[in-house]
Amino acid sequence: AASDVYKRQVFLAKKKDKYRVENEPENFAIKLQKLELADCKDMFLEPTTLLELNECPRIIKCFFAGISVSSLMYICMEYCPYTLKTFLDIPKNRNMQNIKKLFLQIAEGVKYLHDQGFMHRDIKLANILVDSNGDAYLADLGLTKTLETWKNSTAKGTPCFMAPEVVLGIYGFEGDLWSLCATFYFVFKNKGPYYPDSKVETYEQNVEILTNKVEYKNYEQLTEKNCKDPILREKINDTLTKKDEDRKSSMNRSCLLYTSDA
Repeated sequence: AASDVYKRQVFLAKKKDKYRVENEPENFAIKLQKLELADCKDMFLEPTTLLELNECPRIIKCFFAGISVSSLMYICMEYCPYTLKTFLDIPKNRNMQNIKKLFLQIAEGVKYLHDQGFMHRDIKLANILVDSNGDAYLADLGLTKTLETWKNSTAKGTPCFMAPEVVLGIYGFEGDLWSLCATFYFVFKNKGPYYPDSKVETYEQNVEILTNKVEYKNYEQLTEKNCKDPILREKINDTLTKKDEDRKSSMNRSCLLYTSDA
């Protein structure tokens, strides 16, 4: 049966007890996606690489993966019942302690990817999954690429959470950190950075948003009313208003954006 937590191409699967090995979960998520030839070469990690990333406890575990002769990508992965949004939509879960914990857990996953030489390139609410214990995992590594190969790829990601330099076709590890902070900015403000409070409906509005973003203009700061943790609030505001070279400099000096001092 298809799980309503995931997009339509991801399904919930159950493994019968007689086929399960010791400590193996009963539920799995199966992702199926038809790929164009260009996608196979440009967009997706090799299935074997996905499996190698299982060492990080903050990245969703893949049990097997591959691409069929008909260019159908399939990934069997750990099942989580919530996305970041659906988890925090439950009133008892929406508190500062939980949000801070989830931020730091995903930051740990991002750091691991970066340490292995990979960029995620599509960090957003839907790509952060939460299990029944309330722990977060970075998921959907389909757009992940190494820093060495980004120059040969086109701009990928989700516009609301895409770093300003990525809009211009420039990739770096610091773009992932912008997207991470943009995701949690959305948690607090229910809109993306540089987005207006009203619904965006016209082409002109979208142009204005992109212009503000790439020029770092008209940013609406998180305040104590939105985010009561001063260090996390400062970290998010600072990241979303720093140009990529300044974000990179901060990372090189202290890795502040990754660490548990938030």
